[in-house]
Amino acid sequence: MTVGRSHTFVVFLISAMVGLIGGLIVAWFVSPVEYTSVEPSELRPEFRSTYLQLVAASYAFENDWTRADFRLKALRDDPKVIARQVVEVTERSIAEGRPAPILRALSKFSDRLGVRTAAMIVYLATPVPTVVPVATPTPLPSPSPSPTLPPLPSPTFAPPDTPTPLPTFTPTPTPQPMHLLIAQDRVCEPGPPQIRVVVEDEQGKGMPGVEVWVIWENGADRFVTGLKPDKGNGYGDFDMQLGIAYAIAVGESTLPLVTDLKTEPCPSSDPAQTIYASWQLTFRPVPPTPTPTPSVTPTSSSTPTATTTVTVTPSFTATRKP
Repeated sequence: MTVGRSHTFVVFLISAMVGLIGGLIVAWFVSPVEYTSVEPSELRPEFRSTYLQLVAASYAFENDWTRADFRLKALRDDPKVIARQVVEVTERSIAEGRPAPILRALSKFSDRLGVRTAAMIVYLATPVPTVVPVATPTPLPSPSPSPTLPPLPSPTFAPPDTPTPLPTFTPTPTPQPMHLLIAQDRVCEPGPPQIRVVVEDEQGKGMPGVEVWVIWENGADRFVTGLKPDKGNGYGDFDMQLGIAYAIAVGESTLPLVTDLKTEPCPSSDPAQTIYASWQLTFRPVPPTPTPTPSVTPTSSSTPTATTTVTVTPSFTATRKP
């Protein structure tokens, strides 16, 4: 009977030890406790030192002792213990050569708690400006009698320089489009909706290497014709997004030639399949504008006509009577 009880006690003791060891392994390595949002009174010593430095820096900046005292009371410790810890942090920071603003803040905070050491005096002293006496010159006695100075000549003022006029700014005109839209077709076929552009020359042949700009409200993109020769040398396309209005510009000019291009559902006999419309745009160069040739209209010259003026002088004959 005694042997059975001893065996049970040994098994219980072994089980308890295994359970204790397993619990420690889980608690320390598998799932250790993580502290978040702890109170200042629960901080470890190294973090408490950082907390005291932050309180000292805040007091040096705000100069509000009521708020600083409230933050110290959050540590829930004896004021003398807190003062001793502030002194230790200050002297350790001085020994480590921390920046002067931090050392001045810690020294001021420690002094406010009633503790001042020899190392803190350097950072607590306020520099007093040294006043250097300036010698007052002794005026020389004026000679007697005073000489009479001749009158100064009247100043002559030179005429002001004529300002140079600023150059006149001539605005650069916006380049006119070099292409015209000659066809715009709505295409309904399966696949993603696209803007399909074909650029042709005057004879209707595709022109590769022409830049096409696609512009919308929050961005822009471009492509070059001729990258898909199986669809034509002057062909290029761009995938459209639903609910966005696009504008198209061709060539060097950024002036849109087509605006408000949107995709919309196409009528379909199958309700389960939705097809969105694409746009096929065809452009050609702008034909040259003929320059009118000025015509010279002959001006008829009038030939002067000679006018003969006949002056009649009356003659009188005297008749003497017998």
